[in-house]
Amino acid sequence: MHQVNPVFRPAFATDARYRIIYGGAGSSKSVSTAQDFVRRAGSTGDVRVLVVRKVYRTCRNSTFKLFCDILRALGRYRMVAVNKQEMTITFPSGGEILHAGLDDVEKLKSFAGITHVWVEEATEMDFPASEDKEPDLAQLDLRVRGVATELVPSITLTFNPTLRALKLFEYLGVPTADLPVRAHKTYTVSDTGTAADRVYVQHTTYRDNPWIGPEYVAVFSKLGGVMQAVYERGELVAVDAPDQLIKYEWVKAAFERLPEDAWTDGRQRMACDVARFGDDETTTGVGEGYVLEYVEAAKGQDTTATGKRLVSLANERSVAAELVAVDVVGLGSGAADTARSEGLDVAEFVGGASPVPHVDEADGRPGLEDSLEFNNLRSQALWYLSVQLEAGTVAFSADLPADVKRKLQEDLLAPRYRIGQEKRIEVEPKDGKSKTWGIKQRLGRSPDYGDMEAMRLFAEHLGSSIDYSTVF
Repeated sequence: MHQVNPVFRPAFATDARYRIIYGGAGSSKSVSTAQDFVRRAGSTGDVRVLVVRKVYRTCRNSTFKLFCDILRALGRYRMVAVNKQEMTITFPSGGEILHAGLDDVEKLKSFAGITHVWVEEATEMDFPASEDKEPDLAQLDLRVRGVATELVPSITLTFNPTLRALKLFEYLGVPTADLPVRAHKTYTVSDTGTAADRVYVQHTTYRDNPWIGPEYVAVFSKLGGVMQAVYERGELVAVDAPDQLIKYEWVKAAFERLPEDAWTDGRQRMACDVARFGDDETTTGVGEGYVLEYVEAAKGQDTTATGKRLVSLANERSVAAELVAVDVVGLGSGAADTARSEGLDVAEFVGGASPVPHVDEADGRPGLEDSLEFNNLRSQALWYLSVQLEAGTVAFSADLPADVKRKLQEDLLAPRYRIGQEKRIEVEPKDGKSKTWGIKQRLGRSPDYGDMEAMRLFAEHLGSSIDYSTVF
């Protein structure tokens, strides 16, 4: 994180009031922007950088952590004053980096002397059509009014080109029909004769990052469609994928969300997706409420060992038996039988069984509308997971290993859905009957991590109400 990507040098040299840096995943736009502000704040005491996200608390595991990582890589972390509680960084020069959220407008108004604003995930901002409500960007623009021109006051906006980006470009007067592709361009959007007239726009993809390769965006290549267009090629799309079950923004937010901001009732929940074939992994996950805290996976593990490990892990984490879900189709039944013989009466999950009759809203968690009908239990559980991710009740621990995070993200983004016979929702199965309908065919492996998390959140809804007659 100490090396600077040269492709962004024009962005950090421009005097345009607005700097838009957008494109696909892995282009290093966030890292490079943070490096630029470390340089600016470290050079003079006149610089005060305000970093903003939609929700203040999400800054902690994203931009604030990024700044700290960069300072450590530069060997300068001990040279600055870091206030972890307030998420502020003060440099020996007197320059500062501060954090705020658009969810607290009054706090935003309290900041004075701001010279630069960085809005990370800028597409999360609101641009209401009604004149009764002020756009988020209008309040941020006020923060840099009146700043001396020699300090080059600016508002930097970084984001992926999702559907909501269209409103941002429209608000700033940038024509979307004339956007640069892996290049940069400056637009004059008004005629005051100042830097405030100009909007600098730069588009990048992972190909502009010399330190990563195609493997970084491999999951998006496999998914194809809109996901590949946005996150691999960095294309500005006019529509969302109609059959994408879980959106990338929801998953990304869950990885950034603090555990205390997710839903929990103080009880641990655990699930195990038992491997069926050679390269599949027996995947077990556990955590308090809807926080996934720990995951372990094993290849070639026999069902007796799996069952005994479930008992051991349940005892270690104090997981109630009714909140331990085990996929009992095929080899999984052996693991469940072993667990029961050891005194842990696990809840059985049969993906092909009939859905449960009612999944109601409870304790701040959205439920499933009774009007929704599903072809089987697995579709219902994955749909429930998507609802919780969209609602922001789920968090994935920052302590999960990198490989687990990668596979979990891939698995959650993989499923598509369709309306099948009798207007029932069908979520894409692991093994399909065609190249276009079956997750393993596209992903190259079984989505064990994603299915495990769906079962874990759905564990409390399993029980005697499930009709297994459709699968036996």
